[in-house]
Amino acid sequence: MSPDQQRAAADYLSEHYGVSQRRICRVMGRSRSVLRYSRTYRADEPALERDMKRLARRHPRYGYRRIHALLLRAGWSVNLKRVRRL
Repeated sequence: MSPDQQRAAADYLSEHYGVSQRRICRVMGRSRSVLRYSRTYRADEPALERDMKRLARRHPRYGYRRIHALLLRAGWSVNLKRVRRL
């Protein structure tokens, strides 16, 4: 199960059956931080994804390294690992 699915299952069990978060995590074999974590998104992420997709369509044979170089030339201050992840 993905972390999002685990959170949904834990919420369901907690609401409908009154099971504690601690017990749910013990049964799933996960730490409670999995249930409490929520990813934060940067404000510029949609624009960056849009530019990356535009460049990838224009240059379909380019990999993430060359897309990263094009983004840097276009003025983006973005890390190579972030480009690979998106």
